[in-house]
Amino acid sequence: MSSFEQLDRPRLQQRLRALLIVVSLLAPTFCVFGMLALLLATNSTSPLIWLLLGLWLVLGALLGVVVARILKTLRRINEHRE
Repeated sequence: MSSFEQLDRPRLQQRLRALLIVVSLLAPTFCVFGMLALLLATNSTSPLIWLLLGLWLVLGALLGVVVARILKTLRRINEHRE
């Protein structure tokens, strides 16, 4: 049994709040990098486009990992409720 599975309900709720804060910071950043890359792609052929697109993909992957962790935490909270 991992340490994540041994957490009690208040600790899981605290972790959920922390993960939601991280998502609230990552989501707007994810959108901004995508929009910047789109704006640059229409106006120039700079290597900055590739950097922004790379950052956008990395942030997207990170956001996916955090969302998966949120879903796992919610599942554990629901299991503690029963």
